[in-house]
Amino acid sequence: MITTKNISNKLLKYSDKELEELLCPSTTLDAWTFKGKHIREAIEGKRVLNPSIDLSNACNLNCPYCYVEKIGSLRKKRNKNELHFNEYKEIIDKLAKAGAKTINIIGAGEPTIDFEFKKIASYIKELGMKVLVATNGIKIATSDSFVEFLKEIDASVVLKVNSFDSELQDILVGQKDYSKTRDIALKKLFDYGFNKNHPTRLAINTLLMKSNLNEVFDIFKFCRKNNITYIAGNYMPTGRTEDSKFQGDYLLEDKKTKELFEPVTTEEYMNIRKQVIEYDKMNGFPTISPDAYISGLPCIQGLGVQIDNKGKIWHCPARQQKINGKLVPEPVENYFDTLKFDTLWKEQSYLKWFRENYNGTCPYKKI
Repeated sequence: MITTKNISNKLLKYSDKELEELLCPSTTLDAWTFKGKHIREAIEGKRVLNPSIDLSNACNLNCPYCYVEKIGSLRKKRNKNELHFNEYKEIIDKLAKAGAKTINIIGAGEPTIDFEFKKIASYIKELGMKVLVATNGIKIATSDSFVEFLKEIDASVVLKVNSFDSELQDILVGQKDYSKTRDIALKKLFDYGFNKNHPTRLAINTLLMKSNLNEVFDIFKFCRKNNITYIAGNYMPTGRTEDSKFQGDYLLEDKKTKELFEPVTTEEYMNIRKQVIEYDKMNGFPTISPDAYISGLPCIQGLGVQIDNKGKIWHCPARQQKINGKLVPEPVENYFDTLKFDTLWKEQSYLKWFRENYNGTCPYKKI
């Protein structure tokens, strides 16, 4: 730990209104929409604005590109010694005291099947924070009462959609007929009005690969036309996509399908980005820079920390630190050694460096 000095981030020169427009454009989710003064406080080290938590590693899919599972692991299963509810409750209490406005429930498996999901999500809501849930949609498709629960707690939902081609989507997650289930989930989220709000409470998340590159722009337009936030980016530098390369080919039944998972090139990425900018300009949507996703969104999850299900604290879900130009897979702290998140956010040397240099882009993914 070091004693922090005044942060000189260039973003602090903007007004609160300008910070909101830059980092929380109208095309983003309700759960990622913050007041400018709160963004300012986060950059200054006074507020852990937008943290994330893992739940169990257990999952009802076993995606070959999973960024959480280690290379060589054969399937998703529950970790030993995962945090229990009382530990999550304590973490949530401390995040609330540190100024969190949203808590993202992102994994490390499929969070909606975790035994404690409803209790944890309800407790976040009870303390006055927003809930974001990243999901494959299987639970949503199979349980109306679960969708009603998500609506009751005003959750924002991020749904996995890698392709609208059912055969391709099933190959990419390694499960036949998943795409049919996912489409049922998407329809239910429409029917329950998750995309009727402004800002919306529905997002689609697409992981960019060679195989879906030709339909990414169409998925983007579908999102814009239906008031859905579009989150599309390159591989995480961890897990089965270590070094931002696909390394889960050992899980493929047909080895020839490996080419479907190849990462996109910078040129391919920028070509779609140009199409997106032109579309948004023509249709009156905000175009901002810098961006972290192909749809033009900044990354606001950087203004928080991520706590995994064993109590390790990382800067964000990328589970890396960027030090001297190199990515290092090291947590910033262990939760059980940390008394307060606000002290960690303010004083820890790497987090301070990030706040000093934060500009809405992602320092971890290759573009």
